Amino acid sequence: IYNRYGTRLPFVAAISVGTVVTLSYGLIHGFLLFLLFRIIWGIAWSFLRLPGYLFVATASDKQRGKMMGLYQSIAVMGSLGGTLIGGSMLDICGFRSAVLLLACGSAIGIPLALLVRDDQRRTLRKPKITTPINLKLVFGDFKMLGIGLNAMANNLLIGSVLNSTLALYLLEFVGEGGISIFGVTVGIATLSSLLLAMRRVN
Repeated sequence: IYNRYGTRLPFVAAISVGTVVTLSYGLIHGFLLFLLFRIIWGIAWSFLRLPGYLFVATASDKQRGKMMGLYQSIAVMGSLGGTLIGGSMLDICGFRSAVLLLACGSAIGIPLALLVRDDQRRTLRKPKITTPINLKLVFGDFKMLGIGLNAMANNLLIGSVLNSTLALYLLEFVGEGGISIFGVTVGIATLSSLLLAMRRVN
């Protein structure tokens, strides 16, 4: 899609869809609708990630590592900041007001995306593959299989189970009132977002 339509159009469309989906969180009711919009958000996120990788892929060999590190650092900072700000806003404003404010913040990215240079309408060079990649090659290599299983377990336990259950655990362990730190009451959403953000710092 990016090779066919360039960088700007799909990027702007993805940000626009992400903004609408974020806005919908504060308006819709029911699990199935929420699940549907989360799936749509996942598709939009896939398109949001690609421009950075395309830019890195077209960089020179000397600059590619530097550009990848810079891109990943900015992405992690955004994730870190979004987690902290979102959790704090939830405790201060409530869920509906928080997502509406976040949607407004996301909308700011639309005019910024229009500034992206639309010069990526070209096919990337395909690397020469000397050995065909298949399931037998992956599962027959115990070292590769071990690395893959370790990554899968880490993403499953830390990236999925912990993220989805931490707030509930803190709610049962601490209570709805949160905790007091130096006389300041910290709510459950803020506390869980702080703990989740800490794992992004490495």
